[in-house]
Amino acid sequence: MQVPTQHAHHLLNAVFDLLKRPDYLFLFIVTVGGMFAPWIRKWRKQAKARTVGEWLTVTASIDVVSVSEHLNSDGKKFYLAALTYFYRRPDLQMGEYKREFPLKTAAQQWVKQFKGLQVMVHVNPKDPADSFLLDSDLDGLDAHLTPSVEVPVRLDSPAILPHSSRFLCAIGEQLSIAGLAASAALLAVSIATGGRKCPHWLLWTGGAMLVIAFLIMIVVQFKSRGDESAKHLLHNYKLYAPAWMRWSLKLSVVAYFLLYFLHLLSADLSLTVQLWMKGIEPHLPYFIGCWLFLATASFHTAILRSQEQVQLSVIST
Repeated sequence: MQVPTQHAHHLLNAVFDLLKRPDYLFLFIVTVGGMFAPWIRKWRKQAKARTVGEWLTVTASIDVVSVSEHLNSDGKKFYLAALTYFYRRPDLQMGEYKREFPLKTAAQQWVKQFKGLQVMVHVNPKDPADSFLLDSDLDGLDAHLTPSVEVPVRLDSPAILPHSSRFLCAIGEQLSIAGLAASAALLAVSIATGGRKCPHWLLWTGGAMLVIAFLIMIVVQFKSRGDESAKHLLHNYKLYAPAWMRWSLKLSVVAYFLLYFLHLLSADLSLTVQLWMKGIEPHLPYFIGCWLFLATASFHTAILRSQEQVQLSVIST
């Protein structure tokens, strides 16, 4: 028990020393804020729902619907769908419910289904002009209600890419899968042999395959630069990637930054941890190769899966 306690003591001291530096402290705050932002928004939304749930409920009519285009903090377009409802308490009052969508057609289809419908809204008993419409209040109004931002992207037929782009993605997928398999095999061999180096020609071959896979990604995006729907598909390709690829990428990113963080603290850690870090250094190139090939494979596989969905939708119609 004493050895793990000593390691934990060294690690905590190193972390506190690192956070005394303004640059690393700022990076730490931004990273933690980004990680917990979705949970904070969810918690605030749940708190608001609990408060609103105690308000009075009155019948309202959704008479005005609209869709407007906006830009988020990253400069990407999104479409804000708004439902404007009217109610009496006792005078005529109005309120608005908004939801974000990545596609204009999806937003338009969503608001269209609610025009003219009646809905129960929550009104502040202290202020009749203050009302709120919860997500759950819309449940059951229409069988085609879209519960999340991702669903309309999947429901909307993806853009049809040119045959040349699909052909390039097929080549990129084969190269990426082959490179991923080779990197995983080399990683296993490196671990089994204690960090034995592989032939240089094999590393050059893997590097060339990775460069070609990345170049294909760039070419496909360049060929679609004038098609807004195709650009949207390429920006949201992860929605069509297999689940195991998405989760593997997330875990790989976490593992990489954990190793990077320990590398920054290595000078302040115990000798045992430093020796352990040196022991895994020979395996890192193969781990990074797996990560990069997995990234290119997820892109090309997702694009090809989206095009399969287009073909299925054409056959079904």
